[in-house]
Amino acid sequence: MTYPSLGFLIRSLRTKRKASVRQFAALLGVHHSTLIRYEKGSVTPSRAVMQRLRVIAGVKTTEELVLIALL
Repeated sequence: MTYPSLGFLIRSLRTKRKASVRQFAALLGVHHSTLIRYEKGSVTPSRAVMQRLRVIAGVKTTEELVLIALL
Protein backbone atom coordinates (compact mmCIF):
# COMPACT_ATOMS: atom_id res chain seq x y z
CA MET A 1 0.00 0.00 0.00
CA THR A 2 1.34 3.44 -0.85
CA TYR A 3 0.69 6.44 1.33
CA PRO A 4 0.37 10.05 0.20
CA SER A 5 3.20 12.40 1.02
CA LEU A 6 2.96 14.71 4.01
CA GLY A 7 3.02 17.66 1.62
CA PHE A 8 0.00 16.27 -0.21
CA LEU A 9 -1.84 15.87 3.08
CA ILE A 10 -1.08 19.43 4.16
CA ARG A 11 -2.21 20.84 0.83
CA SER A 12 -5.35 18.71 0.96
CA LEU A 13 -6.24 20.06 4.41
CA ARG A 14 -5.64 23.62 3.22
CA THR A 15 -7.77 23.26 0.11
CA LYS A 16 -10.58 21.55 2.03
CA ARG A 17 -10.69 24.63 4.25
CA LYS A 18 -10.70 26.79 1.11
CA ALA A 19 -7.78 28.71 2.56
CA SER A 20 -5.08 30.50 0.62
CA VAL A 21 -1.44 29.69 1.29
CA ARG A 22 -1.12 32.90 3.32
CA GLN A 23 -4.27 32.23 5.34
CA PHE A 24 -3.31 28.65 6.19
CA ALA A 25 0.27 29.65 6.98
CA ALA A 26 -1.08 32.23 9.43
CA LEU A 27 -3.20 29.53 11.11
CA LEU A 28 -0.11 27.35 11.44
CA GLY A 29 2.05 30.21 12.64
CA VAL A 30 4.57 29.89 9.82
CA HIS A 31 5.61 32.09 6.91
CA HIS A 32 3.75 31.41 3.66
CA SER A 33 6.99 30.40 1.95
CA THR A 34 7.53 27.77 4.64
CA LEU A 35 4.06 26.35 3.99
CA ILE A 36 4.88 26.13 0.29
CA ARG A 37 8.02 24.16 1.17
CA TYR A 38 5.96 21.80 3.36
CA GLU A 39 3.53 21.23 0.50
CA LYS A 40 6.36 20.59 -1.98
CA GLY A 41 8.00 18.16 0.44
CA SER A 42 11.30 20.02 0.56
CA VAL A 43 10.94 20.74 4.31
CA THR A 44 9.40 18.58 7.04
CA PRO A 45 7.16 20.34 9.57
CA SER A 46 8.26 20.43 13.19
CA ARG A 47 6.35 18.56 15.88
CA ALA A 48 4.78 21.85 16.95
CA VAL A 49 3.47 22.49 13.43
CA MET A 50 2.15 18.93 13.21
CA GLN A 51 0.34 19.50 16.51
CA ARG A 52 -1.22 22.70 15.11
CA LEU A 53 -2.32 20.77 12.01
CA ARG A 54 -4.05 18.23 14.23
CA VAL A 55 -5.77 21.01 16.20
CA ILE A 56 -6.90 22.74 13.00
CA ALA A 57 -8.27 19.45 11.67
CA GLY A 58 -9.89 18.63 15.02
CA VAL A 59 -8.12 15.30 15.47
CA LYS A 60 -5.84 13.80 18.12
CA THR A 61 -3.52 11.57 16.11
CA THR A 62 -1.54 11.85 12.91
CA GLU A 63 -3.37 8.79 11.63
CA GLU A 64 -6.69 10.64 11.99
CA LEU A 65 -5.12 13.62 10.24
CA VAL A 66 -4.29 11.38 7.28
CA LEU A 67 -7.85 10.08 7.12
CA ILE A 68 -9.34 13.59 7.24
CA ALA A 69 -7.05 14.75 4.44
CA LEU A 70 -7.93 11.77 2.25
CA LEU A 71 -11.70 11.96 2.63
